[in-house]
Amino acid sequence: MHKIILIFISILFFSINSFSQIDSYGLKIGIQSAGVHSYLYSMKRYYGISFYGFTDIKITKDFFSTIDLGFTQRGFKNTMDERNDYGEFVQEVIATSKLTYISFTPSINFNTPIASSSLYLGAGPRFDFLIDRVPGKFKFTAVTVTDELVNYLDKYVFGVSIISGVKNIRFVGASFRLEGKYEVDITDSMSKYPAKFRSNVFMLALGINL
Repeated sequence: MHKIILIFISILFFSINSFSQIDSYGLKIGIQSAGVHSYLYSMKRYYGISFYGFTDIKITKDFFSTIDLGFTQRGFKNTMDERNDYGEFVQEVIATSKLTYISFTPSINFNTPIASSSLYLGAGPRFDFLIDRVPGKFKFTAVTVTDELVNYLDKYVFGVSIISGVKNIRFVGASFRLEGKYEVDITDSMSKYPAKFRSNVFMLALGINL
């Protein structure tokens, strides 16, 4: 199902872009807060970074497409309470698990009339491929236990991105953009198991035109 969606969206965007022209391209680096929606686990947010290459493709005066391709870090902090032999609380133990994805996000953006069209809004699908997973460790007083949850996650994730940004920020002779993103999974990353695992991400990215 994921592959069918990917093929359909890719055909749609590249068909649109075949009638368009490359307007600009560059690099983005972002910081983000990733959380997980799950009805079996209570997890804290993980803070990571993202690094993308991007291309802007002009469609009309008011609309343009952006293709982001790069690496993004997500993860989660799983918590457990350590108790002694009498059932008394000793400490909260946190295992921080890290996930690294190759992320592909094509979006359609609208140039607003505010601030000479430098403010834009956009949305698009997001396709992620998991390339690395680092399980967290629960460091109890007497023993260290690996959190195996990351080993059950699917390699492919499909989601959506909602975008708000400001481009054409001129500084020291270069053109920058500042972009905020909200990304949320549509597919369940634990599709073969009864649990549910869907990430949501708040990202702030700085881009520079090359």
